Amino acid sequence: MALQQCEFCRRPYDPGAVSASGRHPCCGIRPAGEMTGRIEGTCRIIGELGRGATGTVYLAQQLRLQRNAALKLMTANALDDQKAAKLFFSEVRAAGKLIHPNIARIYTAGETDDQRPYAVMEFVEGRTLEEALGRLHPFSPEEVCRIALAIANALHYAWRTAGLTHGDLKPANIMLRHDDDSVCILDMGLQAARQENDVQSAIGTPLYAAPELVNADFGENDFHADIYSLGIMMYEMLAGTAPFDGTPVEILRQHQSMDAPSVRQQVPDVPEKLAKLIDRMLQRFAADRPSWPAVIKDLKELADNRHSAAPPPAAPSEQKKHAPQRWSTGKILASLFLAVLLSGLSGYTLARKTAPPQLQKEQKTVGTWQKQQAFRLAEQGKTSELREMLQEGFPINSENKQGNTLLMQAVFFGKQDTVRMLLEFSPDLRHRNRRGETAREMAGLFPEIQQLLNQ
Repeated sequence: MALQQCEFCRRPYDPGAVSASGRHPCCGIRPAGEMTGRIEGTCRIIGELGRGATGTVYLAQQLRLQRNAALKLMTANALDDQKAAKLFFSEVRAAGKLIHPNIARIYTAGETDDQRPYAVMEFVEGRTLEEALGRLHPFSPEEVCRIALAIANALHYAWRTAGLTHGDLKPANIMLRHDDDSVCILDMGLQAARQENDVQSAIGTPLYAAPELVNADFGENDFHADIYSLGIMMYEMLAGTAPFDGTPVEILRQHQSMDAPSVRQQVPDVPEKLAKLIDRMLQRFAADRPSWPAVIKDLKELADNRHSAAPPPAAPSEQKKHAPQRWSTGKILASLFLAVLLSGLSGYTLARKTAPPQLQKEQKTVGTWQKQQAFRLAEQGKTSELREMLQEGFPINSENKQGNTLLMQAVFFGKQDTVRMLLEFSPDLRHRNRRGETAREMAGLFPEIQQLLNQ
């Protein structure tokens, strides 16, 4: 099928690769439907970037400045919830205090004619770190240090200047810009908004949540929680998988009861100093973790050592001084004959020794990523994307433990549509997790899902 030019990002894309939800593979944007062309505040809506429980984020154009921006608009059905509107503006106010190259900017905020709160933010064109994790396994230590250093500098700035923490640091909230691959952090004001409005239910994303976010016995909920989350992300970038696995409830318990294994158990060639830094960042008790300045200092030293370890390029004068060696015809023929003889004797043995381990490692890495990706889709309630993954052969059936684990993930986060879809693939509800709980028992917080499971 011929490539077409994307109406949003102007890059070529394959129309056959558009997802079931209508998102273009080149930029992740999809048509905004009846909202296309609508004017909200000072912006004209172009396409839809994403949506959540209380709001939708659109790609928009600021009319007077003629530049693209991200427009976050509260959904109409959330207007009756006064606490949600208050939380919306608290988040905008907190993030609006920060001006840093690695934190998404807030331009302005207000209310539409029908009293719907909106915020106009910096549009970061690129891919999330979550998407990058799906394409590149594993990340090199140099790339991990570069990304982690940018995040650490930004979060240290937020804590030092405004006393702000992120509270839900995860790959989905980290953008890598298309033009220079630089880092940009999203949703920076959410934790401050929760604290200002005394919202106690939010504990971050289980896979990256520090123990103290659930249990105050592990320390005060401050910047150390973000350091823990960054440590999990660094581990995942290096190893291709997070240190803990299971259902959300199981993962939260593991954060509190188990020490994370060293990343060198998964990837032996990780530099020892980088592995030790991650170990310190993943200490269960907040007081045992390093501060932001200590993390930044170690990451800078690692980056500087890697840079200095590379052999310097030869100076132009030296390159001219040494003329290339000329070989005689006899030497060339003798070398060719020796190379052919050696390859004939040892080529087959070398192939047998090297090929199978590489193939097994690659298969294991791909399988691990598929599992993590499926868990994320179930957690986020991305039903259509998860269905595509299952239809393409992801291993799940009525007797498959993995299918029931996905179901429990969706149940835990209250994703009703995803639960309904997963029941088509994995209808056996007798499976129990490591704590002996079934999906029905986990659905106690969501009556509508419990009713769905009992049908």
